[in-house]
Amino acid sequence: MHQNRISQVDLAFDVFDKVAENATYVKSGVRQTALFSDRTGRKQSVYYGQRASSGGYVRAYDKNAERIQEFNRMYNRKLKRILYRYETYTKNFIGTLTSDDVLNDFSYLELDICPYGGDLSIYSDFADAVKYVLDLKKSQDKSDLPEYDRRIEFVMRADRLDNGHNSLNDEAVMTELNCIHLNNLESISDPILRSVTVAVDNGIVDPTTLPTTIAKQRRQILKHGKIAQFRHNGNLKVMAYDKFISIPQNQIDGAIKIITMSDDKRLRDDMISCYYENKVRLNNELSKFVF
Repeated sequence: MHQNRISQVDLAFDVFDKVAENATYVKSGVRQTALFSDRTGRKQSVYYGQRASSGGYVRAYDKNAERIQEFNRMYNRKLKRILYRYETYTKNFIGTLTSDDVLNDFSYLELDICPYGGDLSIYSDFADAVKYVLDLKKSQDKSDLPEYDRRIEFVMRADRLDNGHNSLNDEAVMTELNCIHLNNLESISDPILRSVTVAVDNGIVDPTTLPTTIAKQRRQILKHGKIAQFRHNGNLKVMAYDKFISIPQNQIDGAIKIITMSDDKRLRDDMISCYYENKVRLNNELSKFVF
């Protein structure tokens, strides 16, 4: 008898605290592969690893921004459907069409709340009234969203599952969660790099305008938490401290500058606790897809 097997699981955590914007994923052999920012330079979506990778990948993104995009698409589709129905309705209407006829036959839209006072038997006036009503409803939907919601999602392939690919493997999940680091930007030991990094994080400075060395320092400190800047065979280098200490001292020219940043473990610990609190329910959900 053929048995369905799960090939991929998306393990997602919604974080309702803005500190999650400073979260990074650090794992040997895995690099940040994409970064999408809004107009202010604030991170909206970050990807680690490749989507096509057999080992899976990780993404962190602004869930509210995604929901707002979904609302916009949904209401645009709804507007088109209503206007199409109106055109069909007016073509087939027998007699002289009035605003009262439209109000009655499209009563579900509650067009009477529109303050424009136009003639609903006219297409343009009807369209304006519908747009007004739908915009009100869309605004209400947006107001119901949490103030902040950043989703951290682990896309895990089949080899991260147990029991015939129908339950989560604790060790594999812990390996992923322990790669989450919450960087404390205010703790960056170098004052210039600290100021620049905080300014970029707050959308005050565009990261694409940074000098090359500062830009590299910023990327490396966010990824590794401890970095070294030095000259190697005459060239200025910035790299993770763990990698730096493997370089022979006779290949290092001049002074060495070490920059550190503290790693707040609260987010990681909260995610681990959340996983164990919900593990039974998650595995029960997975079992529904295997038969």
